[in-house]
Amino acid sequence: MSYKILGVDLYHMISWFIVYSFLGWIWESCYVSIKSKKWVNRGFVNGPFVTIYGFGAVIVYVVLRPLSGRVVELYFLGVALATALEYITGVLMETIFHTNWWDYSDKKFNFQGKICLGSSVAWGFFTLLLFYVLQPLVSDFVEKIPRDTGFILIYVWLVYYMVDFVDLEHNIAYSYYVSTSLLKTLCDDCFFNERDYFSFSTVENNKEILFIGNFAF
Repeated sequence: MSYKILGVDLYHMISWFIVYSFLGWIWESCYVSIKSKKWVNRGFVNGPFVTIYGFGAVIVYVVLRPLSGRVVELYFLGVALATALEYITGVLMETIFHTNWWDYSDKKFNFQGKICLGSSVAWGFFTLLLFYVLQPLVSDFVEKIPRDTGFILIYVWLVYYMVDFVDLEHNIAYSYYVSTSLLKTLCDDCFFNERDYFSFSTVENNKEILFIGNFAF
């Protein structure tokens, strides 16, 4: 894991990714639970991880790291980059898993319900929070873990997540199959009911015409 991307090695990127995915799960679950007034597990999989936050935090930090001392540029580029990531993620989620994990359709200045102005403004502030508060703490936490232990934890997490993800994908695929089958059945029923009604109406009309004809003669 010594291979580097934009000056950051894979060991640190994956470690940060796991931590931010967990922090994202805490944030999402608590926020949605408070709004719903009941506990809601917002994990993308069964475990306590929201990998969207992990990907987003690591990508934003690694890409914008050269601007870490320039607050204004960091804010606006954070808005642009995070919004682009949010939109791309929304499209991929809808295409691959046939579902939407968030919807901004009721928000002002939204685009396709996947991004909106209010969210984009918030992403800029989250970028500043990431650089000046979260990343120093996360980086310090990762550095305190012995490298050998860190490698073991990463491999264990990867295996766990892959199993969890495969199980999730199976459940989503099964749910999609059931829903599409049900929809097809309903459509077939509607078609046959309409056809039967048409046949019945035709028979009745023919009877009526025959009766009138016989009466006329």
